[in-house]
This record gives sequence, structure tokens and C-alpha cells, in this order.
Amino acid sequence: MPAQGTLSGDSSKPVVWYNDASFRSYRKPRSPLNLVFWSARRQCTATVGVCGGCPRAWAVPSNATQTTTTLPLYFREPMQLDSITITQLQNPGVLSVELLPWPATPIPELPGVAPVSGPKGQPVYSAASDSTPCGGDLVISVPSDRSGSSESVPPRGSQSELPPRLRRTAVGGIRITVKAQAKGAKPTFISSVRFSGRVLYPANPAAYDGM
Repeated sequence: MPAQGTLSGDSSKPVVWYNDASFRSYRKPRSPLNLVFWSARRQCTATVGVCGGCPRAWAVPSNATQTTTTLPLYFREPMQLDSITITQLQNPGVLSVELLPWPATPIPELPGVAPVSGPKGQPVYSAASDSTPCGGDLVISVPSDRSGSSESVPPRGSQSELPPRLRRTAVGGIRITVKAQAKGAKPTFISSVRFSGRVLYPANPAAYDGM
């Protein structure tokens, strides 16, 4: 499944969720919101070894002054992750992936729960350079002691009050750090970021069908 929200680039609405009424107005070609779930989205074609862009992917902007670009991807409900799969179409450049605590940003359904600053522990992926081929997948396995998905879920618990042992591994998103290509160079295109794992105390389990 993909993430459900990310940054909008608009200070009046910092985070946009997939089910916001304004989602489509914020989702532009080559914007980070292309990595957020949207039922009507057409997937980019990814062929291993074939490099190229796609307007329905995130084109990581080049930067003349900074060497990296960082993007958070948020979950609307707490998750325990088993793996993260990142598909890149051009100039692969993922350098780091960090887990974010739950909740990593204000959650509309939980107005009384304050976000927790992150990251949550050391990166689950870190590299000096990215050797993933164009059109290929960077698959990151989350260690079992940080995943927690094999633990039993107590019936008495909620998203606003997670049991302590689930709180230890529950995440509210991830933060990706990508190499910023030099000005004039072809940008890194990330077409999808997908997660395997489980949602804790989902309000509507059927909502995840087809994600």
C-alpha cells in the first residue's frame, strides 16, 4: 500500500491527505503528491534498465546549493512495517530512509493527539550512493525488532492510546532523503513508494482494499 499524505508546498495547508476535497488541485505533474494513494491514478511504466521521466511520478528538483532533498510520507493510521519498496525511473538517488513516530503530523480524526517529533531510531536504509537500476525497485526490509508486526494486538487499545509495546514499533510515516542532482542534470524520478505491514486498530479495514 502507498502512503496517505505528504507535504503540499502551501503554507496555508502544509499536509494534504488523499481524501481531502482539495487533493486533486494540489496534485500536480511531477509533484510529491504523486506518491500518495489516489484510486484514479494511472501508474507510470517501469522497465528495468530503461531510464526516463513520467509526469505521474515525483521529480526530485535539482538544487544548486543543497546536496540532498528530504520528503516525508505520512500514514493516516499507525502502522507496523515489514518492508518498503521504492521504484525509481531515472537517476536513482535514494540515500536514506528513516521511520517516523506515530503520529508524525496532526491527524484530523485525532485532534487531541499531538504529533511526535522524529525520526524514530536510526535509518532503516542508508547508503553513500544508490545502485538501483532505472525502472528497478529498492526493497528495504525492516528488521523484526523494529517492525513488531508479529506481536499480538491487545483488544483494549486505540490509535490515540496505543499499548506501550505497540507504541515502541508503531510508525506514522517515513522520511526519504534523495540526492539532489546538479542543476542541468536529469532529475531523479520516483514513481512509487509502497509499504507492507499492518495497520493498528484501523477505523475501516475495508478502506485499504485495493490500495
